[in-house]
This record gives sequence, C-alpha cells and structure tokens, in this order.
Amino acid sequence: MVVKEDPNNTKGADPAQNLERLKLWIEVIKWFITSVVLVIISTIIETGFKDRTAGIQEIQQYDKYVTDLIVLNKEIGPRRLLAQYFANVTASDKLKQGWKDYYKLVDKEYNEYVLKDSLAKIALSKIQKNDSLKIAKSHGSQDGKKLVLPINKDAIKLQQTIADINHQLNANIKLPGNSAVTLVSASLMLRTTSDDKDRDTRLSVKLTYPNHNILAAFNINGQMFEDNSYKTFDFPLSGGINKNEIANGFIDFEITPNGNDTWRFVPTLTLKFSDGSTASYNNYPEKQLDQNSRTLTLAF
Repeated sequence: MVVKEDPNNTKGADPAQNLERLKLWIEVIKWFITSVVLVIISTIIETGFKDRTAGIQEIQQYDKYVTDLIVLNKEIGPRRLLAQYFANVTASDKLKQGWKDYYKLVDKEYNEYVLKDSLAKIALSKIQKNDSLKIAKSHGSQDGKKLVLPINKDAIKLQQTIADINHQLNANIKLPGNSAVTLVSASLMLRTTSDDKDRDTRLSVKLTYPNHNILAAFNINGQMFEDNSYKTFDFPLSGGINKNEIANGFIDFEITPNGNDTWRFVPTLTLKFSDGSTASYNNYPEKQLDQNSRTLTLAF
C-alpha cells in the first residue's frame, strides 16, 4: 500500500522549511500593517484634523459675525432680541449658556429703560396738567385773554428723554456688512401754543422726499391738543431709507376741521440714523392752520 503525504502536514517537515514559512508570513503581516493599516490610521487622523480645522474656522467666523453684530447694535432693544435668539438656537451648550447669561444682563438693562420711560411720562404729564390748570384759571380772568405760557424747558427735556428711550427700546437690528447709513427713527414733537386743536379736527402729517414722494406718514383723529401742551408722535418707517435720499426733504401738514378751528403750534422734527447720528430741526417759528388755511409744508 502506498501512503500519500499530506502537503499541509508540517509535523514531519524540515525545521528549516517551517522557519522560512514563518518568515514569509511575518513579512506579509509587516507589509499589511505598513501598507494598509497605517494608511487607514493616517486617513482617520487627517480627517479628524480637517474637521477640527473646519470647526475652528467656523467658530472664528461665528465669533467675528456675532461680535460685529453686538458692537453694531448699541441700542438695548436689538441687543436684547439678539441675546434671546442666540440663547435658543446656538448649538454649543457652552456658548448657549453664555448667551443665556448675557440675556439676563441686557434684560435687566432693558427693564431699567422701561422704568425710566414710565417715570419720564409721569413727570411730563404732571407738567402738562399744571400748565392746563394755569390756563384754565386765566380763562376766568376779567380781561378774558388766554394765558400764553413760555416754553417749558423741563417739558422739552422730558420729551427728548422719552424719544431717546423709545429709540433704545425699539431700534431696528443692524446687520454687519451694510455700510449704508439709513434712517432708523423719525419723531415729531408738536408744541401747541395759544390756540388749541379741537378733538374733532383731523391732522395728517407726511414726511416726503425732495421729489415729494411720501417717506412716512401718520394721522391723528379724535385727539385734542390743549394750549401749551407737548405731544410727540413717531413716524412708522419701512426701513432701508438711505440718509442721503432724504436730505432737503419736507414735512407736510394738513388739517380737516369740523367747522371752524384755529391751531397754533411749533414743530420739532428729530431724525436718527444707523451710524448713531441725530438730526434735529427745531428752529421753526410758530405756525398756524385753520379752516381757511388747511395745509402747510416745511423744509428740513
């Protein structure tokens, strides 16, 4: 009987041959580690570095944009809205907590402005009430002449304070990269002098461009303007109005009285822009509108 030798059986093989086979397998393993495993590890490490670099660049861009956004929006109202927004949408828990802490600070400052606004309005109301009492007493005098009070500087200061606070609380958010200076608020203070505007006299006021296209407007109906009173109205703005576009504009007044009414007043227009500048037009002399002369146009 002939016994066939199993070629895979190494029990009876030459030790030298087994050693050669072992060396061969070692070389194969070394090649595999060098050529495949190290390449895989290098790729993983490189990808990790790329992701980290991209993440760092993203954070740097985020920090720059947000920094510009906060620096650009100096008013408390926009900063409060931005803090509230980022405190809810920021992905990083650490950054989100920072925004939450910042929101608490600006919210406290915001509420302080609201309190100042309330106190200023109460003080202004007291001044106007005292002026009304003085006028009422003068109506009962023997000569029957109306009392014309001098300009109350405290009332004007309070009106300006209220306008400034309103700008702080309600200014529009400004975005980085927009270098154009735009109009952010427009308010008109009307000081009624010696002749009031009746409650049923409708008042229409328009801000117009140099070509007389309407920039902003408001209407007042059912409101009396008492003698020696101060009233401030904000023009609703659509936004994006360039500062240069409204240079040499106009204020158009029109009344629609129910019968006869004569109104004497002094207007003051205040414009505020995105670069923080303010234009105040307060050199107008006393003006008069009545049932026979219902319209008036003033340049600014």
